[in-house]
Amino acid sequence: MCAKPQREEEFQATQPATFQPPAAPPPPPPVAQVSFHNRIAVQIALMAASMAALLCWIFVFGFVIWLPAAGFVAVHLYHRRTGQSLSPVAGARMGWITGSFLFGITALLFTISVIAFINSDTALATLQQQMRSVPWGDPNSAAQAVKMLQNPATLIIGLLCFLPLLFAIIMSFCAAGGALGAKILAK
Repeated sequence: MCAKPQREEEFQATQPATFQPPAAPPPPPPVAQVSFHNRIAVQIALMAASMAALLCWIFVFGFVIWLPAAGFVAVHLYHRRTGQSLSPVAGARMGWITGSFLFGITALLFTISVIAFINSDTALATLQQQMRSVPWGDPNSAAQAVKMLQNPATLIIGLLCFLPLLFAIIMSFCAAGGALGAKILAK
């Protein structure tokens, strides 16, 4: 009416905008259930346990590093493969699964090596010779020690006393490494 050109854009701009509610946030990722029923967790734990068993077998006194590292690596690989972050409790559970595989592998290897050592006359003679060469050692005690090692009952009792200690050490170190890994990766 006032000679102002009327464009279609202005006509659309003057129409009321339709209200659109804000988009709902995406649902949180599902909580990871780490257990022996989780196939991915078991595969990763077995792989980490195998690597740690190999490293512990090669570098025996490095177990203080390799055992927690096995739990840590298992949590890290699980996070990379699934994209799910683990809580420290779930990380400790992942370390526990890794530790159980690691204990099985280590116990089997240790038992086989002890039995092979006991059945080797050369190894027993070397052990007896080394025990005799110790300045404070008694030559008779070396013979008694070798005789005790050759007794199956003494050997079984020794293994049954050593394996629970081995279990406690492996499981606690691996679970601690898994919990630490989950805590660090959550940041």
